[in-house]
Amino acid sequence: MIYHCLFEQSGTFKNVFKAHGHRAYDYDILNHYGQTDFQIDLFQEIDAAFDKLVNHKTAKSIFDNMSPENDFIIAFFPCTFFSHQNELVFQGYHNAGAPKSITQKEIEFILNRDQARSQMYARFLRFCFVAQELKIPTIIENPFSKGRNYLTLYSPYRPTWIDYNRSLFGDDKIKPTMFFSINFAMDEKFIMYQQNVKTRPVYNLTRRQRSEISPVYAELFYERFLDKEVQ
Repeated sequence: MIYHCLFEQSGTFKNVFKAHGHRAYDYDILNHYGQTDFQIDLFQEIDAAFDKLVNHKTAKSIFDNMSPENDFIIAFFPCTFFSHQNELVFQGYHNAGAPKSITQKEIEFILNRDQARSQMYARFLRFCFVAQELKIPTIIENPFSKGRNYLTLYSPYRPTWIDYNRSLFGDDKIKPTMFFSINFAMDEKFIMYQQNVKTRPVYNLTRRQRSEISPVYAELFYERFLDKEVQ
């Protein structure tokens, strides 16, 4: 199996897949960790694949040579505009805490952010549609929040499985996470065993570090959902 880890530059899941004997590659526009195998604009790739399917254009994309039998996509789709935190930004809480007075500058900021979110949501739907139509087994990760989360409220693609506490299974953080699966059943009949893993303090972390998943969690995720022998 070839695992395509989209929007991952840390190599966390990629290296777990490789350790289990699979070919695996990281795709991202950045390469802060030195793990990105294909440093490309994935939004352009998604748009090209969508146009090819819907508008019959001839643009090439990374999806062209993928097949349902040989390839698997796991994507860590950008979540900035979908989270509960983003809803607070729309209410004016993006600076000191209390809502500011409503000014023209504030309104322009909100309207521009709304346009940016609309573009990101369109990319998310196009990506899901591309995976669906090409029949490529796909899992898409995004943070889950009990408050207003844009994808859980409005997306026609529904979360397949929600992990309410990642720290129970080896991650450094509790951070709830949801997974969308397309052309793939995330089998809940297998009960993941709990390891007695002590979580490390998570103070003074950057936003990127707070969202990262630990290698232990990636290993258990593979065993739970992707390793055919375990299933």
